[in-house]
Amino acid sequence: MNGNLTIKSSEKYMTLNTVPFYFDWTFWAAIVAFIAIILSQIPPISVLLRKAKLDFELYSKISLLHKVGNPNLQLHFLITNSGGRKLKINKIEITIERDGKTINSIPAQTFFQAPTDTASILFTKFTLVPDQEWNHSINFYNDFSREDEKKFNKFTKDIKTNLQDIRDNKEEEPNKLIEAEDVFVTPFLDMFKKHFIWLSGEYKLKVKVFTDTPKYDVTKSFKFTLFEYQEEQLKELADEFKTGSGIYWYSNTPQSINLNIKEEYK
Repeated sequence: MNGNLTIKSSEKYMTLNTVPFYFDWTFWAAIVAFIAIILSQIPPISVLLRKAKLDFELYSKISLLHKVGNPNLQLHFLITNSGGRKLKINKIEITIERDGKTINSIPAQTFFQAPTDTASILFTKFTLVPDQEWNHSINFYNDFSREDEKKFNKFTKDIKTNLQDIRDNKEEEPNKLIEAEDVFVTPFLDMFKKHFIWLSGEYKLKVKVFTDTPKYDVTKSFKFTLFEYQEEQLKELADEFKTGSGIYWYSNTPQSINLNIKEEYK
């Protein structure tokens, strides 16, 4: 008797504790929570259905400058990925035309991480996810050739030594500017004449942003005018080479000029 009751009690106990998992609400609550986490990591369908698309805008000002004649320019970019897939920006390059003739191509080299930064950092490849923006000022210039770089370093060492010798021999006041002998200044003037391109005229910039998928590359054209007096401003910087300014230090004389730039619409 007691054995039968024990068996029945055991069967009843087993029946009460073997409810199928799909009838357990805690199981489904856990499944729903897990699915919610997964979905939160996936972009909305509207984003996934969008094609890849890159666009960029330029601030309305361009800065022109040079390093011993070697052309430099600075532009502020707003690059936007308005498509539905991430895109890698490989490089940015500018082709310069003056009065209808191509005169140079210059790559992006460095950029400023923040508007208040005084030192720029190396421009490298970066990725934009959908709806992300990249908003920075970029410096464009070509490095000196290996030969010019070697000459520049030698000439710089020579003029620094000459200026120091003059100061030591004349016992000039520490803060007084002194001028190097012509023989040490002439090499820099020759380099300036060789590389300087910022002559007055009508300029067109073809700006191209290269991506990891060429069909999504973007090219736009912009124009600006450089007047004769502005050309002279940039040329006059060469007059300071005799003090070492513009070579291994910079005076308070403005080293660049700012011009209005406008996009050319097709």
